[in-house]
Amino acid sequence: MSLSMSVRAQVFDWMTIAGSIGTIGASDGISTNALFANPQGIAVDSGGNVFVADQDNSVIRKISLVSSNWQVETIAGSPGIAGASDGTGGAALFNNPQGIAVDSSGNMFVADTANSTIRKISSVGGNWMVTTIAGQSGVNISRDGTNSNAGFKYPCGITTDASGNIYVADTQGFSIRKLIHSGSDWVVTTLAGKANSSGYKDGSNSVARFQAPFGIAVQANGTIFISDGGSCNIRKISNSGTNWVVTTIAGANGIYSFVDGTNTAALFNFPQGIATDVAGNLYVADTGNNTIRKLSLQGTNWVTTTVAAESEDPSVFSPAVSGGDDGVAGAAHFNRPTGICLTTNGLIFVSDTFNYTVRQAYPMPVIQYVSLAGSQVNVSWSAVSGLNYQLQYTTALNPAAWTNSGATQQATNSILTFADTPGGDTQRFYRVSVVP
Repeated sequence: MSLSMSVRAQVFDWMTIAGSIGTIGASDGISTNALFANPQGIAVDSGGNVFVADQDNSVIRKISLVSSNWQVETIAGSPGIAGASDGTGGAALFNNPQGIAVDSSGNMFVADTANSTIRKISSVGGNWMVTTIAGQSGVNISRDGTNSNAGFKYPCGITTDASGNIYVADTQGFSIRKLIHSGSDWVVTTLAGKANSSGYKDGSNSVARFQAPFGIAVQANGTIFISDGGSCNIRKISNSGTNWVVTTIAGANGIYSFVDGTNTAALFNFPQGIATDVAGNLYVADTGNNTIRKLSLQGTNWVTTTVAAESEDPSVFSPAVSGGDDGVAGAAHFNRPTGICLTTNGLIFVSDTFNYTVRQAYPMPVIQYVSLAGSQVNVSWSAVSGLNYQLQYTTALNPAAWTNSGATQQATNSILTFADTPGGDTQRFYRVSVVP
């Protein structure tokens, strides 16, 4: 028996886990029985629970996997009632929140956009307690300071780092802000951009200009990434001594288009959500193109590819067709996706805003290597911890009748290996599938 392999690039399988396409509402419930109203920011905690800033309902929702179902519940805010009250559960009020993040302790931080404040949500005795940590409701001005003396102007994006610091894309303040916890206070400073000065310019600190920063992500090394929706590009902010240096890594200023490519040859259409994985890749909700894009650092270059949905005509600017189809890669469709987040094991969650749904994607298994060991064939493939996989084989591809090889295996790390015994078969073809 001889061996040969063909390996394809990583692709994602997309599915709707909560909400009903085209139906606006505020109902809690299981999977498609739950309803949303323009869900925006999305975050996931270490336990795999998903949190959503349900913008038009002015509430925060939690989505938890119970057995094989996704259970949606409202944990803070009162559906349809906008306000600025701190308190517990439904007694707390928000006003069109758009950004949400979770720290390593399970606390949530919300960019309460129309209130121009930053809110904290903590679990206290089984209840969800909401407090305002920075900004003042009704005061829409970007200024540095402590607690309510600091100001924001319709912030949309928010994220945290491993040290508990908070970073905010102050969207109509055209700047990037940092919140540091000092004792019982939160101290707000501006890292890059200048309040009330929109534009597009790379540079350090207040020399840099942003057009409409929406999404924000921070990597383990402290590097910050911004989806600058108004400029249609992706920006990088690196710390250099006492300076924060802003550079453009993808997209071209003011050019609304849809092109994969390297560095500024790649084009976007009002990108909003942005997230990073443990390998340093970036994932972007390219809102105006109805697609999900991936940016990978190859040498000194950033290479942009499309991982979900695709243009009808890539030879000209043509956003992907809007829709709500689940499926693999280009077979999946979205309708102005806004928020995006990833788990440490590679699962992606997206708030599909104009579909009023929440979507999940898992990386499909890719066979890494096949080896012979006596009468056995060892097959190894990429895996996501916690998911179940089934190795299958066939002796002829046309027509293909696939047979399970052994039992289903649950992954405990990023690689699974199975030893198959071909017996008297002179040839076998292998594939791996994810088992629900």
